This record gives sequence, C-alpha cells and structure tokens, in this order.
Amino acid sequence: MPKKSFARVALIALLAATLVVAPVSKEAAAQSASGATAFSISFPNVVVLHYWSQLNMAISTNDLTSLLIGNTSGDSDEGTAPASGTISITDNSGTLEADANISYSSATDVSDITLHIQNAWAVRAVGGSGEEVQMSFTASSSSLSGPTGNSIDVNNYFVGASGGSAPSSSTYNFTPPGLVNPEVGDIALELDMTDAEESGNYTGSWTLQAEIV
Repeated sequence: MPKKSFARVALIALLAATLVVAPVSKEAAAQSASGATAFSISFPNVVVLHYWSQLNMAISTNDLTSLLIGNTSGDSDEGTAPASGTISITDNSGTLEADANISYSSATDVSDITLHIQNAWAVRAVGGSGEEVQMSFTASSSSLSGPTGNSIDVNNYFVGASGGSAPSSSTYNFTPPGLVNPEVGDIALELDMTDAEESGNYTGSWTLQAEIV
C-alpha cells in the first residue's frame, strides 16, 4: 500500500477512536437544584345567605278548627255539657223567647298566634377572629293584606336556630360555620287574626339579613 494511503487510513482510525463517548458517572447524573417559596392567600370575609324568594303556605280547615276549639279530630262541631237547670220560656209581646246562653270561648287567643317556620334559611360564612354572623328578621309591613280589606296583623318577627322551640328574638348570632356545612335556622311570626273575616290569600313580605359583626 502506498505510504499516503496508509497514513490516511491510520488518521481515520485515530479519529474514530477519539469519538467513542465515555459513560457518564453517577455523580454527574445526580446533579439538581431546588428552592423554597413562601406564599400566602388573603382570604376575605364572606357571607352566603340561602332563602326562599317566594314561600306559599296554607292551613287546612281541620287544623284551623283544632286551633279554635281544641278538637284534634278535625270536626267543626263542639258539643258542650248540658245547660244547667231549666231554661225559662217567656212571653215577649206574643213571641215566646228562651235564652240558651251558648258558650263560644276559643281554645286559643287568635290575637296572639305564633307561626313557627322551620328551616327557613341557611348561611355559609367566613369571618375574622372573634367575629360572628348576625341574622336579623324584619318586615316591609306590620300586616298581611287579605281579600276585601281583611288583614292579619304581624306583631313580631323572630329568628333563631333550628331544631328547637319557636324563636323569640329579632336577631340571632352564631359563629361563622365555614363554606361547607351551613348554619340552618327558623323564623317565627306573632299573628293577630282578629280581623281575618274572609277566606283567601293573605300576603306580605319580610327581609332576612346576615352580616359579619
């Protein structure tokens, strides 16, 4: 082989040998970098009030009768004990008259009836340290308007916790319950039905308000 060709072959062989990649060491592969970041989220006060924008209610004849005479069977007849003694019949200018003196006392004072509405509202809320949610219950009018000028007066509006007796305060305070499990509550109205002399719908409106205090 000519000397020039032999030299060329030797040079190519040398270059090929130098291109062989050496294996990467474990120390080089384990190289890394990290950094810690402190962060915060400014979480605001928030109040979410769940309420009905329209609430239609009805009382049955049986329940209203039971309210008036305490007859839980729903009958509208109220029998009383026989009149004591004998009732005298007298002559009044040719007309015979007798006074049976019927008793008609009501079992309940209809001028002071409590309407207890359970589970009427719910609140989810987040507040600051030591803060509470205050519920208030007010009305746009002091009476419910009925047919032909009839009305039912509302003497008081009350709000409170659910699961117990009727509320008796116009405000109710509680610890903010968070965003998942709400505080659920009741309302109560003190009704005066004295001027309700006609059947039909008696309408009005109220306002529930929840605020952080």
